[in-house]
Amino acid sequence: MNGRPLAGRHAVVVGGGWAGIASAWRLREAGADVELLDAQDQLGGRSRGVPLGDRLVTLGGKNIGKNYTRFRGFVTDHGGGDWEDLLLSCWKGDGIVPVTTL
Repeated sequence: MNGRPLAGRHAVVVGGGWAGIASAWRLREAGADVELLDAQDQLGGRSRGVPLGDRLVTLGGKNIGKNYTRFRGFVTDHGGGDWEDLLLSCWKGDGIVPVTTL
């Protein structure tokens, strides 16, 4: 987006899954003050990380095939490395990190 057309506006995004995270990010890029609400205590929706023994694994909402170029681009822009490694990654802080770095 060019400029900050939403500067001074407040937006509330309900749902912290991938669509909500992307929406909140785009609104913030446009200048809005964004509040992201989710019923869970962790972002990610159906693909959030959960403990499995002493490891954190992502649940994976669905298979994200190669045709999901915009989603893959968003993930790459926010810290996702090699795409296949994303299967063992989670959202932490301001970006996506491999589970092995937690």
